[in-house]
This record gives sequence, structure tokens and C-alpha cells, in this order.
Amino acid sequence: MINKKGLIMNEIDRKIKELLETLDTSVKIEGENSLNVAYAYGNLGVLYKDKGNYDEATEYYKDSIDLTIEINKKSYETKKFYKFKSIDKNTIDMIVRDKIYFSNKEGLNDPFDCPVMNFKDEVLNSLFENKGDNEYHPKILSLVRYEDDTENEFENINNPLMWSHYAKAHEGICIEYEFDNSFLDDRIIYTKVKYKDNLKAENVIDLFAIKSKFWSYEKEVRFISFGEKNLLPLKGRITKIIFGCECKDDDRELIKELIKGKDIELYEAKRDNNDYFKLDIEKLPIIEYHI
Repeated sequence: MINKKGLIMNEIDRKIKELLETLDTSVKIEGENSLNVAYAYGNLGVLYKDKGNYDEATEYYKDSIDLTIEINKKSYETKKFYKFKSIDKNTIDMIVRDKIYFSNKEGLNDPFDCPVMNFKDEVLNSLFENKGDNEYHPKILSLVRYEDDTENEFENINNPLMWSHYAKAHEGICIEYEFDNSFLDDRIIYTKVKYKDNLKAENVIDLFAIKSKFWSYEKEVRFISFGEKNLLPLKGRITKIIFGCECKDDDRELIKELIKGKDIELYEAKRDNNDYFKLDIEKLPIIEYHI
């Protein structure tokens, strides 16, 4: 009787050989610093893990992440993003100290998020383990993408659901950030969230940015940090703050006080006079907050 395990191992060896040949060709054509090479490293990690060679698998996973970080930084251009927040101690601290917070997987509101962290894969679980000195433990900054090719710059943030879910039922704020290339210095990768009905991924990084299609209304992008800290220097700037339509007067005055001397514009979300379920976002006169 043919040994079934032996056949599986032979098939894995065949795939490894083919992938190494493909990798060699990609390096000759595109050079060593290409996404195809990074993806190949990740796929080799999967194959060596399946073969039981965990040390080899871990090194290929690391090579895939490190190369993706390097390539991502070179291709990234300055972009704007939005972040919905309640007005609390952490939000105030970030505005005053020019900091930005990255969440651990456990801090995300979707238990199906970051599927790579839910796999029963001893190699990945060990590589991404949450411990203080692990430079491969991922941390997530979730933002709403800014649409610069539309007439309404606030198109992605006048959704009442987003204000209800992430800005304390419209009592909070939405912050517009602008991040330049230096923001990616701290081992950070930028990616758009991919909304799918399956877990088919092209690379390891995709597994931090695949969400169910049910979440597509959020229009989310992510910065994935592989550094050691959750709280990082902003390395960019706040360009606008938008008050929710139920934001309290005391909170408005607090924000106005906090941004004195900063080049930050203030806006407010208001109920539309003609469409009951619609939000309009209007700029506040400068005299109201630059006193």
C-alpha cells in the first residue's frame, strides 16, 4: 500500500521546488525588491509549515513581512484619512500630545477580524504572539479612506451608522488626519481592507485586512504596525475635526480650547433640513474657535 503521508510530502516538495524556480525567475526579471518576491516568501512559509519545518517557515514569513514593509514605504504617498472617536481622556491625550493609537487584535470590535490570528497554526501563532519584545506582533490602526476623486470630500463620513457606532451615538467627533511617508518609518504597512465572502488571500498581509462583505459600508483602510509600541508619534497632522450632530456644547468648547494655535479647521455634522435621514457637514466660522 502506498503511504498516503509520503505522497503528501512528495507533493509539498514538488510545490516548493516549483515555487523556488518561480522565485528565482521573479528575482531575475523584477529584482529582489518586488511584491511578487514578497508573496512568494509567504507562500514558501505556508509550504514549509505544512511540511513540518517550522523554523524554515518562520524565516520565510518574516522575509515576506519585512520585504512588504520596505516596498510599501517606497510606494506610499501622502494621504488623508478619517477616524471617528468619542471625546474621552484617550482622544484628548492624542490631540494634545500628537500621538496615534494602534489596537491589538483583541481590541477590535469584530471577532472574525484579522483571521490570521484565529488560525490554529503554531508557526503563525508563535510569530505574531502578543509579547512586549516581539517586533512581529501586529497592531492595527483602522481608518476611513478619504475620497479625493469625488465632489463631496465628506462622502465617506456622512453615514449615520459610522457616527452611531464609533462616535458615541453622534456625540463624538471625526478627525481628519494627513499622514506622509515618514509615518511608515516604524515598521508600518498601509493597505485597504478587502471585503470578501471567503478567506482567499494573496499574501500574509491580506490576512490582517480581510473582512466580511457585511462591513463594506465602512470603506476602511488600515495601517498595520509591526513595531513594539501601541502608542506612536503622529508623524503627520490633524487637518480637520468634525463635531457630531449631538456633540455637547461643553465638549465643543473643550476641543476648541485644545486646538488653539494649531492649524486645524472645525466642521460640524448637522441634520439635513430636507432629508430626514441625511447628514450635512458644514464648516464653522474661524472666529468661533480661533479666539
